[in-house]
Amino acid sequence: MPTLRDTYLQLPHPLRVLMANTRAWQLRRRRYGDVFWSALPAVRERLGWGRERWEAWQRERLTALLEIARTHVDAYRAVEIPRGGMKEAPGDLFWPGGDEPSRRMLSAWPPIDRQWCRKNPDRFLDRRMPRRRLFTLYTSGTTGSPQRVYRDLEAEQVHYAYFEARWRNLAGVTLVDRWAVLGGQLIVPVSRQRPPFWIFNRPLKQLYLSSYHLKDENAPAYMDALEQFKPVYLYGYASSLAWLARQAARMGRRLHVKLALSNAEPLYDHQRHLIRDAFGCEVRDSYGSTEGVVLGFECAAGRMHISPDYGVVEILRADGSPCAPRETGQIVATGLTNAAMILVRYRTGDSGAWAEDQSCSCGCTFPVLERIEGRTDDLLETADGRTVGRLDPVFKGDLPMREAQIIQRNDRSIQILIVPDAGFEPRHEAELVRELHARLGKGLPVTVSRVREIPRTASGKFKAVVREH
Repeated sequence: MPTLRDTYLQLPHPLRVLMANTRAWQLRRRRYGDVFWSALPAVRERLGWGRERWEAWQRERLTALLEIARTHVDAYRAVEIPRGGMKEAPGDLFWPGGDEPSRRMLSAWPPIDRQWCRKNPDRFLDRRMPRRRLFTLYTSGTTGSPQRVYRDLEAEQVHYAYFEARWRNLAGVTLVDRWAVLGGQLIVPVSRQRPPFWIFNRPLKQLYLSSYHLKDENAPAYMDALEQFKPVYLYGYASSLAWLARQAARMGRRLHVKLALSNAEPLYDHQRHLIRDAFGCEVRDSYGSTEGVVLGFECAAGRMHISPDYGVVEILRADGSPCAPRETGQIVATGLTNAAMILVRYRTGDSGAWAEDQSCSCGCTFPVLERIEGRTDDLLETADGRTVGRLDPVFKGDLPMREAQIIQRNDRSIQILIVPDAGFEPRHEAELVRELHARLGKGLPVTVSRVREIPRTASGKFKAVVREH
């Protein structure tokens, strides 16, 4: 039976625009209502709070949500959790995301496996919440089975208050500014060969451009559309923004924007430099999840802060103990903004590390991440059993290539897929192999393959590192 999206994609372009704008009006009303406008000043104000003040706020909110979870959420009723959750934890644990009382409260709750949550999303709902009041969202579903996430109207509008205050406003833009998005929504059929590859979304002041049609021959059309639209800022996948920047530089065209805001993929240093140089704009990264358990923002000093009033974040070793500063581990988070679907100690699937220096010249006292390394299941494994991430330094320098992807096969061998640019030679291949061996050791065979393009995931995301399972 055809879905609503199937019907939409089969429509002529003018009718798709009409249908998309009708949907945009619905989204605008849903996201930017009374709750949004009342929450926004408080979300902005908390940015200036000192640590003691936000810790007290976080502890109070966490206590209330854990009580709801224990009493009204089926997923937690079968787990024996002491009243108050006051299981003792070692006093020397490094955990910038919460204070000692919050740490003790959460230590009694077992982490949630993502796959179990994916299969049983309804068990995390507050049973008192009428289903008709809930909105359903979906994660990108890179495993092939997208996860359902539920929010009520309050959680939806509070989320967008954080989006406005922490992502847009801190970078100098607002929701009234015109913006262009390079994202993963299927706004035009993938089979389409001629422009337009975009939809102008009037209610949200947005030009949404397809990330599925980013080919060299389409680049002039993309630039024409953007120059005509004149966005104040760009928002989208790092790989898509980097592609656009590369094409603009190749054609000698300049797009005058104030900001490029990266989301949903790791932003590597070489991509940041490419975007900044091509557009002459500030480049900021962001971090979040559809599940609504974590929200990070890059400040003016270039550091990634975690919002402790949005979610309580832990970084854990495989045995469940907290990681020390600069030690990479699993990012586990407890959401504080969605009382309709409560996720306590949810394994996000991402890996990262806390910064050793938690002070920041921007003045914000929120916890600082040193790095986010992407999905834990895409870290590479060395011959001696270690896991290694953050391999973007391999691609630094002036290597003449457009994109690259590192794949670890089931036998642990490494294949590097390269989309070469003019001037790519065997010596560049040798340099890549040498750089990879320097980080993984010489016990793994490494090959380089030149390809025309690197496939994206079902949601249009680019994965720089893939490990077969």
